[in-house]
Amino acid sequence: MALGPIVQAVRGATIVAPRRTRWGDALRVHDGLFARWDQSECNNGGVVLNRDGMFVLPGFIDLHVHFDEPGRTDWEGVEKGSLKSVLGGVTTVVDMPIDSDPPTIAARDVTEKCEIFLAKSFSNFAVLAGAVPGRLAEMREAALAGAAGFKGFLCDSGWDDFPRLDGESLQEALVNASRIGLRLALHAEDQSQFVSDQIGDLGRPVSSEVSAVSTILTLAGEFGAKVHLVHLSTPEAVRMVNNSPLATSETCPHYFSSDEVLVRFGLDGVVVSPPVRSASLRNELRELVQNGWLDAVGSDHSPGPPNSDSFSGQWRGAQGAGKTMLALLDEFDSPELVADYTASAASVYGFATSGEISVGGQADFVVAERSDNGLWRIVDVVVGGRLVVNDSTVIGRPVVRNAISRTF
Repeated sequence: MALGPIVQAVRGATIVAPRRTRWGDALRVHDGLFARWDQSECNNGGVVLNRDGMFVLPGFIDLHVHFDEPGRTDWEGVEKGSLKSVLGGVTTVVDMPIDSDPPTIAARDVTEKCEIFLAKSFSNFAVLAGAVPGRLAEMREAALAGAAGFKGFLCDSGWDDFPRLDGESLQEALVNASRIGLRLALHAEDQSQFVSDQIGDLGRPVSSEVSAVSTILTLAGEFGAKVHLVHLSTPEAVRMVNNSPLATSETCPHYFSSDEVLVRFGLDGVVVSPPVRSASLRNELRELVQNGWLDAVGSDHSPGPPNSDSFSGQWRGAQGAGKTMLALLDEFDSPELVADYTASAASVYGFATSGEISVGGQADFVVAERSDNGLWRIVDVVVGGRLVVNDSTVIGRPVVRNAISRTF
């Protein structure tokens, strides 16, 4: 597929900028960046999108996907996963180190995965490197190779090549992350609190998440390490993280959405870890999401082996690629809330030029339309100033980039 056409401007739409402000009804793009309307050099001969009555939002940032490449492209792979994502308005994804083969731990693994994304992806990307016992000395080299941060588990991950962090190795990982200056993302479930091997709420109670979060926050404070608590499922854990200056948090649509939204996006009944909680806890978490208590809402998209799905109990993962932005819009009917979460998600791993519609920022944006029935539709998606999705159809490739740009 050829590169998508260059976009010059959007007219007629409401431009949703950071902190619930709006630019007006026109937006310019120049050299892949947002530009001032009166810049004469912006006339680049590109496409002008006339989108009366629609909304322009920053391209959504999904901080939690598993695309399973290298090694398991029969499960999905970067090209298919990013294609699903960009159709749903996602212009940047953060890929987890687990589920690929080999897992992304060493510097060479980071380099290989970045090369795969540059060659195949429809969205910008960042990758996390694994923090696992016995290989924690490799964290710095992984960072130098381009990792945005690190990822570890406090419970069994399901893979022998990605063991969980115990008390001693968790402390070592936090010390290393602090010295390197990158954030350590953690799957927060205390395995000692599990009451059975059952995947759902009965086997992994609320106390398992709360206990793990408490341990992480205490140690993060002791060692001065920045941490990110992934896919939180309980309101109590969210409140705990919100009170920590070193911690950020994310949740996922399947943990807080209404039944109607879950059914609409095929997320009802998913078998995930941590599990989906009771209706009352989901309602409470929904209020926290609506009131901005978290830093991000991610998909935790995790395709399974061929001929398996997350409803069967055989696989722990939601098929969520490209569904999160629309789920938020349909749930809360607030493009401003979605823009706020996109901006805060960009700050978790330090994406300097993403997440906001502002002059000089990377021109990653979405045109969305509220239908007469109150539901939302992604109309156009622009990545780096190139039109990738037009009228809800992929028409070209972007020139993607690693969202992390830094030196040590």
